[in-house]
Amino acid sequence: VSAKTKIRKGETQKAPFSRHVEIFLEMMAAERGASANTIEAYNRDLQNFGLFMQRRREKIENADTKRIKQYLSKLYDEGRAATTRARHLSVLRQFFAFLFAEGLKDYDPTQHISSPKKGRVLPKVLNKQEVEKLLSAARIRDVQKNLLLTTLMEILYATGLRVSELVSLRADAISRDGQIIIVRGKGDKERIVPLGDPAREAVAAYQDKYKGSLEARMA
Repeated sequence: VSAKTKIRKGETQKAPFSRHVEIFLEMMAAERGASANTIEAYNRDLQNFGLFMQRRREKIENADTKRIKQYLSKLYDEGRAATTRARHLSVLRQFFAFLFAEGLKDYDPTQHISSPKKGRVLPKVLNKQEVEKLLSAARIRDVQKNLLLTTLMEILYATGLRVSELVSLRADAISRDGQIIIVRGKGDKERIVPLGDPAREAVAAYQDKYKGSLEARMA
């Protein structure tokens, strides 16, 4: 199966500028079953690196570690995101690993190049109004749920417990005065977590109606 046959009808793609790139793309299509979009994306990234090499009067297959690092630095200077630079490096790694495995290159120049560090994405959180809507919805559903859902939501909002910790809580994990709960988390480690007034009130109302564990039988 040729890499060219992987391009959908009506789509256009630049022909591989290097025989080494062409046989690599053919391998991706035939042996790994890469999709047309994947083949096109790999060819585009390799074309970009190939132009970088051509401007230095060098062939893409002759790239060494220094050249690849220079290319990644160029992408950085152009303002490319870490995820984009990591993708380019991933394509080059697969390409040169293929050349090395096929005996077309003496070594893999990407072997000791670290991937660009990706910035940490902060988790999305609900605002106060969204939390109030969530709690209100829980109270409405709790007409037939014995206050269980409201209690769980109030504890979750007040403490930030993991869901697995929340649904395994037992009534005896709550102190007699309702001020704190003892949570058993990862590694079977215990920690003390304070409860706010709304959560304490929800727990008290729940305990009056439903004795025993706080296991979340949501069905």
